[in-house]
Amino acid sequence: MNHARSPDSDPVQAPFLSGTEPAEAADCQTNRARKVRLFAVDDHALVRRGLQILLNQEPDMHVCGDAVGVATARQGIDALKPELVIVDLGLEDGDGFDLIEWIHRHHPRIKILVFTSYEGAASATRAFSCGAHGYVAKADGTRELVRAIRQVLQNRRFLSSRLA
Repeated sequence: MNHARSPDSDPVQAPFLSGTEPAEAADCQTNRARKVRLFAVDDHALVRRGLQILLNQEPDMHVCGDAVGVATARQGIDALKPELVIVDLGLEDGDGFDLIEWIHRHHPRIKILVFTSYEGAASATRAFSCGAHGYVAKADGTRELVRAIRQVLQNRRFLSSRLA
């Protein structure tokens, strides 16, 4: 059985809340400070934790959960209903394309932003055809990622400057 992992890679009770305290999870649902709720899916604990730290510093963003693979991402997304999911294409138990299609089909209001090391135009084209709203290369850095999140949340597509 696949489990999301906490920042130090230990399995946690609620797989989709790794690195998140119960009070923070409740805030994710109530949206107390009107921060956009983000959910990160990546097979590397360091990347998930880094996204949480960096994006939670933004005044209008909160990473409310994360997952290591497709199965735990589905559970977390169903439970937390984030506004935007950040998806890597290479996951522990499948590929990000399958997850993108599932989100698009089961949660059509949730925005999907691919954040990956794959910089090929073919991967970006496929991601958009599966239902992604944006595509950012991990090499682009934090500013580009934050800009992409904000643009996608404004119902605009985003393509990494490395691919444009």
